[in-house]
Amino acid sequence: MVHAPNLIVSCSKSGKLSTSHVTYFLEKCVKPNATGNILYLLDHWSGQTDKNIYKPFQNEDFNLNVMLIPEQTTDRLQPLDTYFNRQLKLLHRNTFSHCKIFNPEDYVHMTTRDGNLIVQFLNHFILKSPKFSGMIQHSWFKAGLRENDVEFLGVNDLCFNFGNKNCDTPGCSNVGFIKCPWCSNVLCHIEYYRDYHTMKCLQSPYLS
Repeated sequence: MVHAPNLIVSCSKSGKLSTSHVTYFLEKCVKPNATGNILYLLDHWSGQTDKNIYKPFQNEDFNLNVMLIPEQTTDRLQPLDTYFNRQLKLLHRNTFSHCKIFNPEDYVHMTTRDGNLIVQFLNHFILKSPKFSGMIQHSWFKAGLRENDVEFLGVNDLCFNFGNKNCDTPGCSNVGFIKCPWCSNVLCHIEYYRDYHTMKCLQSPYLS
């Protein structure tokens, strides 16, 4: 299985979120990456509404303030759903669509478990770029959790607005697929997906 520096992978028999997954996520993802006071917004999915789950994560060093979004309002009050997920899906769809047209030999692999993990690995890398901070702030504004909106550029503006330019990798003449928001290089599918640009980008936060 693919081991990516920005993914924590788990599984379940049902494929649905369970209480054990919530605890695992808090321990492996939230706790190592956050300090101080944290606003933790949840919808009413039954696997995550028991507040006893969060008590071990509510102390002086790591204060998790858990709040439930009212039922039937997730699309209007959850920052991920108000705007961010739309941008993530756009990036995901463009990756699969471009591969199916220009690199069909990779398309089957991309639909496997490992292929999907690679796509998620790359998507998270792209959207972690500081250039998307305005877009994330806008998502909170759309959810009513931020008073003032900000000007921002989305996925289309930052990643796919480069005309008919070919790949910037030296010696490569393949058609460009995506512009990296970290280093601003235009990349073909092979450089981006097969060669893991995430681990070669000079601006990558994952370089050792």
